[in-house]
Amino acid sequence: WSSELGYVFIPFIGRDSLLSMRPNFEDLRHLSHRTKISGYCTFTTETSQPTSAAHVRFFAPQLGINEDPVTGTALGPLACYLYLNKQLQGEGKICATLEQGYEMARGGRVWVEMDVTNQTLNEVKISGYAITVLTGEIYV
Repeated sequence: WSSELGYVFIPFIGRDSLLSMRPNFEDLRHLSHRTKISGYCTFTTETSQPTSAAHVRFFAPQLGINEDPVTGTALGPLACYLYLNKQLQGEGKICATLEQGYEMARGGRVWVEMDVTNQTLNEVKISGYAITVLTGEIYV
């Protein structure tokens, strides 16, 4: 499954296989160049936190990001994927928590809220906490 941003979503059966994966970033960079895939969102519904819907790892070496600790632009579409594949269910306001980055010691959780009417996704919102890792000024 892919998103409009060029991310491909790859489900894993379990968390152990997801965490033990060691991607070859140079190969991913070449694959991205050939296929126009900008990022690889790998995930499993086997989570470390019982309130999470999925555990995620995201790779985008062509964009200069070998592995991103928390990727909001991927987690919103991932929640839609989970809804469309009946991992998340309901009508009206559906909320899900997604976890990412713990194996990098930069773990985070993102909250996704979807508005669903008659099994149609109308709106997706994401929120979470952020940590400033760099500040600066640009003089023009």
